[in-house]
Amino acid sequence: MIRRECNEIFSIDHMGREWFKVEFTDEVEIEYVLENRPWFVQGLIFALKRWTLEFSPFYATVDTIVCWVRIPFLPLQFRDEAVLNYW
Repeated sequence: MIRRECNEIFSIDHMGREWFKVEFTDEVEIEYVLENRPWFVQGLIFALKRWTLEFSPFYATVDTIVCWVRIPFLPLQFRDEAVLNYW
């Protein structure tokens, strides 16, 4: 795993409910952050996406989220992408 820190200064503002706005000054840093997620901040997962003009922290909902599941001792016949993607 390659660890990297952002070289640019960024700001984080709380927008209400559990929404935050993160501002970067460099497009390269934005692309890096969006392409190398998920990000954990003080034990919490930050799900990041680009800002849109339609966004409102009071009406916004989370439609999808990435989830990782570990299944110890999974039998070999179930270790198939088609089977694991069924759900």
